[in-house]
Amino acid sequence: MRALHQQQDLSLRADDRLSRRQDELGELSREFDQMAQYVERTLLSQQRLLQDVSHELRAPLARLQMAAGLAEQRLGEDNPLSRRINRECERLDGLIAELVGYTRLQQADGAVEAESIPLAQLFTELAADVRFRQPHRPVQIEVQPPQLTLHLQRSLLQRALHNGIDNALRYTPDTTPLTLTAGVGRDAIEIRLRDRGAGVGAELLSKLFDPFVRGSGGHGEGYGLGMSIAQRAIIQLGGTLAARNHPGGGLELVIRLPPSVRAS
Repeated sequence: MRALHQQQDLSLRADDRLSRRQDELGELSREFDQMAQYVERTLLSQQRLLQDVSHELRAPLARLQMAAGLAEQRLGEDNPLSRRINRECERLDGLIAELVGYTRLQQADGAVEAESIPLAQLFTELAADVRFRQPHRPVQIEVQPPQLTLHLQRSLLQRALHNGIDNALRYTPDTTPLTLTAGVGRDAIEIRLRDRGAGVGAELLSKLFDPFVRGSGGHGEGYGLGMSIAQRAIIQLGGTLAARNHPGGGLELVIRLPPSVRAS
């Protein structure tokens, strides 16, 4: 049960010899297998539904975008109706892209091409992106040791951090500091992303990584998939992603990666 939860491998089943036992342990093993099979079937059905929905939305969206282009020619680019239509088309396109990204990570088999990633360089790139989007927001980065390099799939780690940062930019004032740190712990490589905002309520915190869960009071428009995608990306890297309200204030995301991803 612990392996099913931590590894997110829905194909895990109890040991065959244990399941054949005719006592209480055998009965418990068979019940576990039935439960795991039901969960696997349910989640796979959900994944297929999301994949089919995102695929089916592509065609009508393309037609809407063509119609929006024709309307813009007639009404002019500055017409409020034209701008509204284009904005809604962009929102639909963004939602479909998030759905596709989520289902792809759900179905990924972990066979990814790794590369060496100097964390200080990656953090600097992410901080530059934040300053471009919100010039008044302070960003502090710290990597110990400074030359710390990981060997893993860059796109997964970058996406997880980008989604976490995007969440902070959306739900905290644009002058609220961000801190991005990394270090080597006793049994894991730890990466922490912290804002200095108001934090998250207990009920929302427990559901933060569930799909389509969104907080209130954010500026900008999200779809409630960013944190789910971030968690799936870190799981694909063999790590974990957790969230907590920092004792000093604000929300903190904690990524723990196995020591084996550290480049020698």
